[in-house]
Amino acid sequence: MFELVAGYYPVMEELSFILSELDVLTTIATVVITSNGMWCRPKFSDGLIGRGMRHPCIKNCIPNDCEMTDKKTIVLTGPNMGGKSTYIRTIGVCTYLAHIGCY
Repeated sequence: MFELVAGYYPVMEELSFILSELDVLTTIATVVITSNGMWCRPKFSDGLIGRGMRHPCIKNCIPNDCEMTDKKTIVLTGPNMGGKSTYIRTIGVCTYLAHIGCY
């Protein structure tokens, strides 16, 4: 029995890969469709200019802008619990999602 099942291993591995890609694509499509216009198609350039970026996992998030180019540097300061880490995570998540095509 093991030999019979082992013969199908390459086919099952390929099927698993195809199904995982399909799962990711349908999840991205579901997120974009149910987001009520929160997503937009990015324009890629050398720098990073984000307008109205929101963290996708935070329900009542305040949109923030970010502009980082070769001529601009950001020094992020503020009180404890002021949102600095959330701001940085938002930039990272939005950049990552744009690069994988989730918009």
